[in-house]
Amino acid sequence: MTDAAPWFPIRTERLLLREFSETDFDAAHVYASDPEVVRYMDWGPNTLDDTRAFLDRMFAAQARWPRPDVNLAAEHLADGRVIGAIRLGVTDAANRTADLGYSFARSY
Repeated sequence: MTDAAPWFPIRTERLLLREFSETDFDAAHVYASDPEVVRYMDWGPNTLDDTRAFLDRMFAAQARWPRPDVNLAAEHLADGRVIGAIRLGVTDAANRTADLGYSFARSY
């Protein structure tokens, strides 16, 4: 990793990809507890405790830079609500290998 500055938040026409905040708990729990949203995930559906543990991990990770994994909340700009999340992670730095994951609420 380099000493480059964080490259987020990222704003698109409809979304703001940004770090998680404490106020995201309820919205994050909505999509993370939906069995259809997490159907093919290796986690979930989340309980309230699972969502709290997830956000606590995000806050701890967000305190570090650089970091090998970046998890960002996806905020719907029209209503300011978090509707999902993306994850970008380095899996093998020597071979420049990474992965991408995402989860989004069904209602958007």
